Amino acid sequence: MTALGSRAHMRIQAMFVALVLVASTVPAAAVETTLSPQAVSDAVTAGHAMSEQRNGYAIDPYLLFSVPDAVHITDESVVVEAVQLGTPYERLRWEAYREQTMRIPFNAGDVASFDAQHAGHIDFIVYAHSRAEKDRTFLDRFGGGALVQADGTTVSTAVISHTVPAIDGYTKPTGVVSRFLGQVTYRFTLGEAAGAPDLLHAPLTFTFTDDGGTEHRIPVTLANYR
Repeated sequence: MTALGSRAHMRIQAMFVALVLVASTVPAAAVETTLSPQAVSDAVTAGHAMSEQRNGYAIDPYLLFSVPDAVHITDESVVVEAVQLGTPYERLRWEAYREQTMRIPFNAGDVASFDAQHAGHIDFIVYAHSRAEKDRTFLDRFGGGALVQADGTTVSTAVISHTVPAIDGYTKPTGVVSRFLGQVTYRFTLGEAAGAPDLLHAPLTFTFTDDGGTEHRIPVTLANYR
């Protein structure tokens, strides 16, 4: 288990967020922007199973980028710890995991409502920490958010949201420090993009800017993910 997974796993009882980087295969190809009944069943079953196994949530198949050691700060300018792809299947799987972990009922009506909210959308979730101990508003300064084709054409722009930052401990060569951390979600509506079906198989680049204005470019081919 990597440092990111280990630290997040220790926080699960308090935050119900486990980002466990486990050895796993690449998820079954052919992303579904609208889930079939079988895919809905598979996602809920997989999420419940991970919760019952108590080994955390397996984020690795959907991880597009991560730093080698998320709890050790060697460069204050590096604030992005990981970038995750959230397909409709993965988001439903995560919600089933979260609800089961919290022992909240997640019945057929809840599943259908959650599924409908995510149909036709793709999320990119950026995990980051603040540059300073008291900078609680750092997530507000993340921006940008575009899906770009190989020829430079922007095919979709994002709606941005973020979690409430939480305080956590990090290590530096000088000792232990506190930083705020949280997640910024960039949501794209593929149904509104021209040639949306073709975009699932095309090489794309997800771009965004962090709180310091640095642009990040993450390559992705959506057809490689369920």
